[in-house]
Amino acid sequence: MWIIENPTKVYNYVYDYDKKAKFQLIVLMRKNKYNDFPKSDRTMVEKLDNLDIKDLKIKNPNNPANLIDVKLIVFKVV
Repeated sequence: MWIIENPTKVYNYVYDYDKKAKFQLIVLMRKNKYNDFPKSDRTMVEKLDNLDIKDLKIKNPNNPANLIDVKLIVFKVV
């Protein structure tokens, strides 16, 4: 039987969950998926207030010895 871990535990090395924030939306997606969105949509999202977008490399869930390029997008209301 598979046990699914909470993403905050699995990716704790990527983002520290802010327990004091009123609201947090945390998105972790492959960089190529992010780049597949229309340029106009990406530009609109990148202009939003309270939004932080970072390029990172994380462990590949299928093979932790490999790294994959991802976008970490965090929207936070404190």
